[in-house]
Amino acid sequence: MIRYATPYAIDGNLAGAMNFEISISPPGSYVAFVDRDTIWLDGKFGHKIQEIVRKNGPAFYTCLTNRTNNKWQRFPLPIKLKNDIEFHNHLAEFTWNGAEDHVVDRTDGQLWSGHLMICPVDLWTPLTTKGLLGVDNEIHTHARNNGHRVLLMTGVYMYHYYSNFDGDGGHKKRDKSHLL
Repeated sequence: MIRYATPYAIDGNLAGAMNFEISISPPGSYVAFVDRDTIWLDGKFGHKIQEIVRKNGPAFYTCLTNRTNNKWQRFPLPIKLKNDIEFHNHLAEFTWNGAEDHVVDRTDGQLWSGHLMICPVDLWTPLTTKGLLGVDNEIHTHARNNGHRVLLMTGVYMYHYYSNFDGDGGHKKRDKSHLL
């Protein structure tokens, strides 16, 4: 079972909200943490992800997207992707048809970005990060340090608004005021 959640912390303690989501989930299940500014484009995303997890076993999973600071999570295109949702729908279909349930181990790569983080309840290490930034990196670090895999689902693509950041000038110029 995978439960999809977008945690929200009125007090700004995102780690606490995520720890709570894990605590109310049954053993043997997964919690998929999804950013508030993402859109699922594939109507069968849940079926497809469930099959990928079943096939590959206990691990932490993420997918490709259009905007992120993490190079291995960003769909490789020679053009900047705009907010044309029809284009992104086609890209999601193209991505699945090209890779389907294939995964790539990114455990030892750059720490993932948190547009989608599918986490096994049984392998969770409680988070201690304060605030809203860095929680995604802490999850990846815990997974790596505890000998767990971090897998990129190369056939799954989701749209990520990411503050409408297009990558010019580095991610440090992206507006993060909503996260502070």
